[in-house]
Amino acid sequence: MQRHTDRAFEIIDATTPGDGGLTVTPLPDRVGLRLTGDADLSTRRALEKALAPLADRDADVHLELGGLTFVDVGAVTALVRAAARCGSGRRIVLHDAPDSLRQIMTLFWGQVPAIEMDK
Repeated sequence: MQRHTDRAFEIIDATTPGDGGLTVTPLPDRVGLRLTGDADLSTRRALEKALAPLADRDADVHLELGGLTFVDVGAVTALVRAAARCGSGRRIVLHDAPDSLRQIMTLFWGQVPAIEMDK
C-alpha cells in the first residue's frame, strides 16, 4: 500500500499486482474523495482510514464512485458507519454509485438518512 500526502487528506493506493486494488484521492473542489478500483475485503482497511477524518468536517462529504469496479457488503458497511459519525444535518453524498452498491444499500439498510445518492 502506498501513501501520498495531498492537502488535508492522504491519497491511498491499496493496489497490488494482479488485483483491482483501491485508489482513494481527495476531490479538488469540495470535501470528499474519489474511489477507483475494488472496494472489498482486501482494501477495506484503506477505505475506513480514508473515510475516518471526513466525519469531523463541517460540510457534507462527497464521494465520487464512478470508478469503482467492485463493491462488497463490507465496503458499504464502512460507508454507512462513516455516515453515522457525521454530525447532525450533515450527510455523505454518493455520486455515480454503482448499481451493486445501490442494491446492497437497499437490501441491508434501506434508506439511510445521512446518505444521499444522486441520480
